[in-house]
This record gives sequence, structure tokens and C-alpha cells, in this order.
Amino acid sequence: LVAAPFLTTTATDVVFEADLDGDGIVERVEYRLSGTTLQRSDVPKNSNGSIPAAQYQALATNVANGTTPLFTYTTDPNSTQTPPGNTNSVQILLVLQTATPDPTNMQYQTVQVTGAAFRLNPDH
Repeated sequence: LVAAPFLTTTATDVVFEADLDGDGIVERVEYRLSGTTLQRSDVPKNSNGSIPAAQYQALATNVANGTTPLFTYTTDPNSTQTPPGNTNSVQILLVLQTATPDPTNMQYQTVQVTGAAFRLNPDH
């Protein structure tokens, strides 16, 4: 669950802020596709509200979505906020491909992973 409005919502990047570990400190969270690698950064905001530089870690390699968007979104048509602030949820469709072909048939194997995140109190 995301506590604040989404900050960035594109087919290959999503950014939001949330207190991930319940310690009272809000983190800036970003998922992005860099080439064929899905990366994630979550850095705590500074006490003055500024945001330190992102620190990316690889979550998945050999992403093979092609023209299929990694992230898609739903929005609230009744919201007074403009995009991406009116985004209610983000869905992910991650297509992963093996690094090498299967030696028995010389075909690359793929697997699809799906998931979703929803914003708390989307009308606020």
C-alpha cells in the first residue's frame, strides 16, 4: 500500500513515498526499468524534507517485456488532482527470459510475474 500520491507514473518507472518500515520516516521509493534490468531504490527523506540521491539495486535481470508496458495504472476520474496524483493503483507485468536458451530445443524460456500496489485514501 502507498500512503501518498504517486509522484511518477510511466510505463517503465513508478515513484511514490511511504513509511515502509513503520519507523515514522518516509522513504522515496522508485522502481525503474534500466535496459533489461528492473531496479529499486528506497531512500529515507532527510529531516528537512529533501531527498538524497537514489540508490538502485537490481531486482530482476533479463526483463523481456518488449513493447508491453511494465507498469499500468488506474486513476480516479472524480479526483481534483492531476496525473500522477490521481493514480489509485499500479499494476506490474514483468516478463523474464532465461539468459541462455534451453539446450534441448534452443528456445529461451520466459515467465510472467504480475502484482499490484494500491494507494491508501485515494481521495485525499
